[in-house]
Amino acid sequence: MRTVRRVHMPTVQQKIYPPYLVTLRREGVEVIKKKMECIVMVIFIIILLFCIWVLYKKYYDIEIEVYDLHNLYTDKELAPRSVATHKIKGSLDTIKNNRDYSRYLQYRTLFDSSLHEKYETFIQNILEQYNLSKPDDMVFRINSTPQRILAHFDADNRYLILLEGYKDILLFHLDEYTVEDQVSFLHKVKDFDMDGIKGELSGRKIPFTQRRLTPGDVLHITPGLYHYVENKELGGYTSAINLDYHHSDPVLDESWNTMWSNARWFK
Repeated sequence: MRTVRRVHMPTVQQKIYPPYLVTLRREGVEVIKKKMECIVMVIFIIILLFCIWVLYKKYYDIEIEVYDLHNLYTDKELAPRSVATHKIKGSLDTIKNNRDYSRYLQYRTLFDSSLHEKYETFIQNILEQYNLSKPDDMVFRINSTPQRILAHFDADNRYLILLEGYKDILLFHLDEYTVEDQVSFLHKVKDFDMDGIKGELSGRKIPFTQRRLTPGDVLHITPGLYHYVENKELGGYTSAINLDYHHSDPVLDESWNTMWSNARWFK
């Protein structure tokens, strides 16, 4: 008889890890899981902070001056001038959407890179049209309406360029008046509107000019020229650019400092 020989094939056995290796493996998975959770949390916080930053920039990014239309001046200076009662944080929309008509809101700022980029071509055209050199200062300002800016003069050369809305401006000189007489006149008309001031000027036989500025208009306000500004539109706003050129006049500077000793040039 023929003998059949059995051949034993090796069997594949399941690999068995020692208990301590199994524990380390599970702990490694937990560590990776926790790391992933931390990464997700960090990304969430970054997105949240970015959203908060965007909202802040949109609603609370600028400092806005608040003026009481029923009490525009104080008794802390020799002559009356428009003085803000306080300041609030907000945005340009805060000004544009103001519906408290007992006050007007104003924001003004020296030109930064974004304003230069936005208005560079526009301003360059104005400079060429009026044969002007580069200004010493450029100021952007936006106001809610209704609005009144009490009569005053500036000691610098200023070109006012209206961008939006309208401004009614009354222009006159008080060159024949002493500083004391100018102060007396300003106190007399401090609560008058445009028509009231025109009546007072006419009664004193003082020449004046009234202009309504609309978008694109440019007004040259020479040093020492008194100007009163008014806009009676409810719920509107105006925006403008000032091109300022420094001007040295010791007499004007002394008068200005005497009448408005607490005021400071906006720089």
